[in-house]
Amino acid sequence: MGSYRRPKSDIDLIDHGRLVVGHIGEIQGELPTYLDIGSTDSWRGVGEVALEKLGTLIRDGRFGSIEPDAVDRVRQWTTSAPVVDTIIRCPRVIHGDLTAAQVFVTAEGYRVIDWQRPVMGPPEVDLVTLLVSRQFDPRRHVDASVVGIYWFLHLNWAVEAQFDLFPDFRGALFLQWAHEAIGHILEGLG
Repeated sequence: MGSYRRPKSDIDLIDHGRLVVGHIGEIQGELPTYLDIGSTDSWRGVGEVALEKLGTLIRDGRFGSIEPDAVDRVRQWTTSAPVVDTIIRCPRVIHGDLTAAQVFVTAEGYRVIDWQRPVMGPPEVDLVTLLVSRQFDPRRHVDASVVGIYWFLHLNWAVEAQFDLFPDFRGALFLQWAHEAIGHILEGLG
């Protein structure tokens, strides 16, 4: 992978992020994934399941402060042409949870750790994840559809955590994640 220098500025971080995303995209072989959103059908399936579970969480009061109208708008967004085109353009295995703390710059190149939730999907989702982890506004550097897909994956994780992993949890954490994700998706709609 060559020799790389450490980022010295915000723009440098974005350049490094793009390089890391490119290198991740070069990984070959049949790799296990936590989630596949790399085709129209798989994206549609993930969206339908997540939004159905979200509706249940709203109706049973665990996510009662989320407006059903907002969920309808998110549902429409998931099937919009720009989003579907982004999904099918160039899917590949991505890290799915890439943060700056998981990327090491060594004399031999980049090393990425913590591959707990790899996803088959648009490669720039990893760049959005990296930028958000550093509190950058990704909309200045990445297509709006990719940013929305990142936030939808965040929403999916919040719903999965509350619905499947911790169904009896009554704290606000997963609801906060869901509100944040829906807010960003709808903000991207203008």
